[in-house]
Amino acid sequence: MLNEKRHKGTEAQRHKGLLIIFSSASGAGKTTVAKEIVKRDPKLTLSVSYTTRLPRQAEQQGKDYFFISEDDFEKIVKEGKFLEWEKVHNAFYGTLSESVREKLSCGKDVILTIDVKGAKRIKKKYPDSISFFFRASSVEELKKRLIKRGTETEESIAKRMEISDWEQKQAKDYNYHIVNDKIENAVNEVLSKIETERKRVPR
Repeated sequence: MLNEKRHKGTEAQRHKGLLIIFSSASGAGKTTVAKEIVKRDPKLTLSVSYTTRLPRQAEQQGKDYFFISEDDFEKIVKEGKFLEWEKVHNAFYGTLSESVREKLSCGKDVILTIDVKGAKRIKKKYPDSISFFFRASSVEELKKRLIKRGTETEESIAKRMEISDWEQKQAKDYNYHIVNDKIENAVNEVLSKIETERKRVPR
């Protein structure tokens, strides 16, 4: 944990859920942490993003992502239904506005696992959102995790590593920094921080 910027919830937000942003460089494990956290805390729910990339092994439609065509993605963009969307590593990713708003209005704390560009957009619309940036223990460990996926070419790994350097420089804008060397430690640390934030914004 390197940075803990504090926020103040407005009166209008005190009866709504918290919007929580998870970002990281590829391979740092934000999605793994997010999935484990929602298993442990029934107040938390994951926002499922839309993407045009192909599913990886064991990924399920509607659970990990909504996998759609570029034409369908473009249609949603034109209809203005995305809260944010970005092109990341040659594929499009987007967060549906209505889904997030519904969950927040019901008092659910919603986790968005999004890239740093998408996070910037979200923060402008939800300035009281809470943000976590996840890091691997080292650059070498980050590369090792990408290779272990078995879905990346040498070229794509090199490109992701190049982009990760820029992504990690954006970490200064996040409320909390988490070194994800051991999943159990990362999960416990994040849950502790979320509970602290809940106490600051009584509902």
